[in-house]
Amino acid sequence: MNLKETPIKSSLFGLAKEGPCPSCGTKIFKRVGASAEALCSVCGNYSEFGPQMLRALDPARVANAPTYAAPTSWPDISTPTFTAFQHPAAALADMIRTKKEGVRSLDARWPEGCCVCGKPATRAETISRHLSYAAGGTISTRRETTVVAQGVPHCAEHKDGARFDSVVRFGDVDLWKLGLFFRSYAYQIKFRERNLWKWREGAR
Repeated sequence: MNLKETPIKSSLFGLAKEGPCPSCGTKIFKRVGASAEALCSVCGNYSEFGPQMLRALDPARVANAPTYAAPTSWPDISTPTFTAFQHPAAALADMIRTKKEGVRSLDARWPEGCCVCGKPATRAETISRHLSYAAGGTISTRRETTVVAQGVPHCAEHKDGARFDSVVRFGDVDLWKLGLFFRSYAYQIKFRERNLWKWREGAR
C-alpha cells in the first residue's frame, strides 16, 4: 500500500516537528514528547511522524486500547473532566426512568462488523462515561452529564473496542473535546464516513 507522505520541518534539535497533513494539507505539529501518531483537526485523519516525512497512517493499524478518536455529535462539550464511573446499564435505566436532562445518548450509525477486527459482529456493547464540561466554553461554568453509546458492534473474540475520552491536543490547535475512541483505525474511518461530525467549525 502506497501511503501519502509530506515533508516535515524540525526545530528544537529535532524534537519538535511540523508538516502538512498528507490528506488535506492542514499544518500538523508534533510537540516534544508527544506521540508520533497525530490527528488532524480538519479532516479527522491520522498521520505518523517519521525522521523526515509525515506519512498517512496505515488504516490496518489496531491498538491495544481505544486510541483513534472520532468526533461526537456534541460540539458543546469542551474541556471534559471524567468523574465517577456509571455502569452502562445504570445510565440507560436512569435515562429511561427519569428522562434526566444530564444523560445524552449518541445517535450514531454504526458500520457493519466488529469495531476491532471487522469480522461479522455477534453482539453489541453499550458504553458510557460520566463527565463535567465547560458550558458555552466557559471554564468557570461547568455542567455534568452522562454520555451513552448503544449498539457498538463486537464479535465473540473482542470486547472494549470503543471508549469515550478527551482529545486534548492535536493538529495545529489545542482543543479539549469529547471523542469516541476506537482500537481500529479502519473502523474510525468508516465511523466518520457514516457520521459526518467535525472537530471544529469550518472543518471539511
